[in-house]
Amino acid sequence: VGSHITMVSASDYDAGYNAEVTYSIISGNDKGHFRLDGKTGSLDLVRPLDYEETVTFSLTIQASDEGADIKNMAFAAVFVSVLDDNDYAPMFVFSNLDCSVHENLPLFSFVCTISALDFDTGPYGNLSYSIQSSCLSVHGTSVDDDMFLIDPLTGAIHTKQILDFEHQNKYCLVAQARDKSDATATVTIWVTVEGTDEFDPVFNQDQYFFSFPERNEAGQLVGRVSASDYDRGLDGVIHYSLLKSSPFFSVNQSSGAIYLTKSFHRKRSSMKRKEGTLELLIKAHSPKRDSKFS
Repeated sequence: VGSHITMVSASDYDAGYNAEVTYSIISGNDKGHFRLDGKTGSLDLVRPLDYEETVTFSLTIQASDEGADIKNMAFAAVFVSVLDDNDYAPMFVFSNLDCSVHENLPLFSFVCTISALDFDTGPYGNLSYSIQSSCLSVHGTSVDDDMFLIDPLTGAIHTKQILDFEHQNKYCLVAQARDKSDATATVTIWVTVEGTDEFDPVFNQDQYFFSFPERNEAGQLVGRVSASDYDRGLDGVIHYSLLKSSPFFSVNQSSGAIYLTKSFHRKRSSMKRKEGTLELLIKAHSPKRDSKFS
């Protein structure tokens, strides 16, 4: 406010009083941003300008003489262009962003997109994005930022390497948004790697042999089977079930313990008999539907 914009000047070939020129703004100054000195023609700023509101002003200036009988007038147009300034710094609405991606996807697979706000318009409202650092470390060395890359224009994050859920299932990145004047904002990005069912469960024995007394009763423990799975997370959880239902046996879903469901006598048995041996098939699988099994 108070800044000098320009000078307007008109000449009159009359002499004396009739040659005196008066200046005025007749249009384009509806909001009163400018003041024109009627005698000197000095155009000055009297109200702040906002590039985001108005980029250019078109003022019509009138110059008139002091003729007693006839006033002669001339007109000129003054165009005032408002130069942008960096009024606002970029900002993220949330300081943290949660993303997820499946393991074993090819390089450059899409993860998520970050987006910052900047209320400037024009060049100062254009932002560039970058990954600054990792917020996690492995044995004192930050590695997370080497696993991902970001599009500097769109903020889209992609994988830089193939991710392995069993190796690491959580990554943390610090990303930055920067405007033309180097004002910045940062956001913390948590990337969760979602596992896939890669491995079959494996029993620690191909066959199990259990014996129980001729006299037995319902609820009696017969034995226990055990399997392992190299998957982690829910895909690595083992559940046990009978491949075919039995009227005499049940298996604990979590522990693999096999129990009698009713007292059992050989002469009543309808089970498959091999030299006094009864055969059961037990399935190991994860809780997920259609998971791999053994």
